[in-house]
Amino acid sequence: PARPAGGQCRRRAARRVRAVAMPLDKATLAAYAAEVDAAEARVGALRARGDTVLCTPLEYSAALTAAVGGERTAVYLKLEALQPGGSFKIRGAVNKLTALGAARRAKGVVLASTGNHALACVLAARALNDACGDAAAKCKVTVVMPNGTVASKRAPLEAAYLRDVVELRFAGDDCVESEAAARELAAQRGAEYVSPYNDVHVMAGQGTLAREIIDQLEARRGPTAGAAAAAAPDAPPVDVVYVSVGGGGLIGGVAVYLKA
Repeated sequence: PARPAGGQCRRRAARRVRAVAMPLDKATLAAYAAEVDAAEARVGALRARGDTVLCTPLEYSAALTAAVGGERTAVYLKLEALQPGGSFKIRGAVNKLTALGAARRAKGVVLASTGNHALACVLAARALNDACGDAAAKCKVTVVMPNGTVASKRAPLEAAYLRDVVELRFAGDDCVESEAAARELAAQRGAEYVSPYNDVHVMAGQGTLAREIIDQLEARRGPTAGAAAAAAPDAPPVDVVYVSVGGGGLIGGVAVYLKA
């Protein structure tokens, strides 16, 4: 039963994206890129205390490079599945919760998610709580999931070491209805609603991935650095970045940084 709901969510999200898509001028791109730089500072500060957000490997793929052909083409894979929680979403969660500040985090955060975004926010809250040391300022994350969410999605959030951080609730038959319920709950509590994609701080956090791609390719410029590096040593070291798209938070952060 969960699969049709997911498809319905994606179709509705696609309609929303088409409705608001617009070109960005250079000043707007620069402003959003500055948000990514600020996100890197926040994420880096927490990273220095532990392994909450990893600088994931950028691995050269000989097989994919051979598959696309071309002597001056190289294909790399950014291994975000190695992040805590198994996805890139820890980046946006850490940036968003850090940007809120301790006082706003202490009021709690509410979100709607079927898995990755929820786990990322809970792990981020746990790390910030551990770093804070003030019990009264610790953040509680309320996760609203659709009714009928499969056990495999719930299990990571029900782990014993996270029970003091997370509250699970269920509402609605799909993610659109659970999001509406989560927003209503956040308003009732005076808590912050954290969107998985429709939030500047979340997108900027995801955009730190693009910074890493540039830095990692710059560090290995040479025969496998890509067509741009071979043609012009001062050019950006990457020609094309392929990004999977769901809600749009990852592509939003990555695209504005690279285009800026």
